[in-house]
Amino acid sequence: MKMNKDPIRGREGFSLIEAVLSAALILLGATAFLTMAAANGKLLLQSGRIAKDSYGWEAAAADGEGEKTGETMEVIFQKDGEEAVEVFDQYRMPQDEQSAGEGVPFFRYREP
Repeated sequence: MKMNKDPIRGREGFSLIEAVLSAALILLGATAFLTMAAANGKLLLQSGRIAKDSYGWEAAAADGEGEKTGETMEVIFQKDGEEAVEVFDQYRMPQDEQSAGEGVPFFRYREP
């Protein structure tokens, strides 16, 4: 950017308009960065909460908690004409006390 020469003093420098525009651009960049950082912080908190809940549900499922839904899943393995079947019952872990009908589904192994 070419600097303007001050006609009275004969020195080069920035005009007031150039200084205001550059400050506005810096402010715009800083605002965009802070907005992005705030959004990422919110997502980080949300993912941490989901991970914490996930570990709690996993521990509760391992302790035998959860409501059986009545649905099953069969996994069939085949190799060289032989077949093996594993059966899993579906359970549902309520997310909280208010949503007892809905929750996180998981499967527990059952002897076929």
